[in-house]
Amino acid sequence: LVFLYQFFFKKKNFPKNNSIFLKVGEGNDYKNINYINKLKNKKLFIIDSYNIRDNFKIYNINYIIFLKHYFKCIISFKQSLKYQTKPNSKFIYNNIKNKIVLHSYYNSFYHKIKKIRPNIECFTSGSWFQSLSIIKNNIPIYFLTHGLLGRFSSTIIPRYNYVCVFSNYEKKFIEKNYFFKNILIYEYKTLKNHNNSIIIFLRQSIKLINKDDILKIIKYFKNQSFKIFIKEHPNKHFNFQDYFSINDIHMIDSSELAYDILYKFNPKFVFGYFSTALCQSLNVGIIPITLGSNDEIKKKYKTVKITEWTIYPFKEKTLSWNKNFKQIESTLTNEINYNKILDKLKNEH
Repeated sequence: LVFLYQFFFKKKNFPKNNSIFLKVGEGNDYKNINYINKLKNKKLFIIDSYNIRDNFKIYNINYIIFLKHYFKCIISFKQSLKYQTKPNSKFIYNNIKNKIVLHSYYNSFYHKIKKIRPNIECFTSGSWFQSLSIIKNNIPIYFLTHGLLGRFSSTIIPRYNYVCVFSNYEKKFIEKNYFFKNILIYEYKTLKNHNNSIIIFLRQSIKLINKDDILKIIKYFKNQSFKIFIKEHPNKHFNFQDYFSINDIHMIDSSELAYDILYKFNPKFVFGYFSTALCQSLNVGIIPITLGSNDEIKKKYKTVKITEWTIYPFKEKTLSWNKNFKQIESTLTNEINYNKILDKLKNEH
């Protein structure tokens, strides 16, 4: 059926000089390529990683090649049966049998891509499943992280040719604990002047936000004659104004990237909940302030604290709105204090 479905889709024009970008639904994450100088002029052909129809619209695969890859997958699975697993192999097979078909299809698809375009390159912000097939066919692939990395097991992350990260902490950690050889840090420029403004980066869900803290921050900085900017998450599950109904605030386009926003508004402080934007703010010379608790648990990993899961050291690299308020207050009218705290955060290990 997978083989037959592809013939029902009209093919798109796939320009010869374009690279493939596999998007994963994290907003305009492909724009991060603009922060790697040697890549920013690349022309991208975007494929939705979670919609196989996007692949169907490019090329039809060969049925014999498809079958060959399918049987190779089955053989690999049979070879794995010699290992004792928990849960047992029957449970595993029942849960991956459809994935075997998809993996066989993607292996065949990128086999054809490589044959037609020997010099093709691929980029992704997190499509690990299709990445395996790209790597299998010896196509160079860049992992453009759209956020700060967590401590993934080295057995599950694909062997990307290049990994692009937001901080030197991630780069050093990956070099020490993983097998990647080419690790790039997104490039940025330092801001020298700040406006009397703040930007608050929100989470996806209202349940994960402390409304009282947000209201206190807005009230406090309004009294200090600061402009208040609110940046909603690209994949938000709520509208800020529906829950807060606050006047005299400025909403930022949720699809804009954090670095673009920081250069555009030059704020004095950036607030967020363990957001990548806090790391980016410190990178460019803005004091980052966290709203989250250091004891907060990551939902997908019930026994892991966010601060222990994330490679980037949030505790050392941000101020806390609740714990460091006096320090924050001391910087409002004293530029020397501001620069002292900024330098300390930058140099803290």
